[in-house]
Amino acid sequence: MYQKGISLTELLFALGVTGVLICLSTSMLERAETYKLEALSHELAASIRFARSQAVHAGTHVTVQAQEEDWSMGWVIYIDANDNGSLDENEPVLMRKLLDGRIRLIGNSPVKHYVRYNPSGQAVLLNGAFQAGTLTLCPSTEKAQGIKAVLNSAGRLRLDVQEDGSVCARSL
Repeated sequence: MYQKGISLTELLFALGVTGVLICLSTSMLERAETYKLEALSHELAASIRFARSQAVHAGTHVTVQAQEEDWSMGWVIYIDANDNGSLDENEPVLMRKLLDGRIRLIGNSPVKHYVRYNPSGQAVLLNGAFQAGTLTLCPSTEKAQGIKAVLNSAGRLRLDVQEDGSVCARSL
């Protein structure tokens, strides 16, 4: 005799396995998003630290500027030879990082569009005042944690992981 269909036991087993796989995949996606965010935050920090060291080494102003005035699109690091705060045709580009905009990267007012170092390694605004601010990295999923890159008045950068996600909720 040929059997058509499946038994109740087989159906329950298949549903149980499917449920476990769905739970695991959701958690894995969130974990992958967190790893991606952490990697990008370390890359941003390394880029800013590189700009600082280049400013000291070259004895000139070096700028890390948001790509198209949006940090989420990436950044460019260049020697600002004429000290005007914008990338000119004859100024050497030290590094360029392009992003796809899926991770939100937002700077508060002092670092909204750029981080600029003088020859002594201090972060300074175009008017010469010290520059301190926060760049916030927020994931595309709301459950993943955000990361803040905090620039102090001496020009040093530190990363702070925001476990509760409230920093990204406020930056929407």
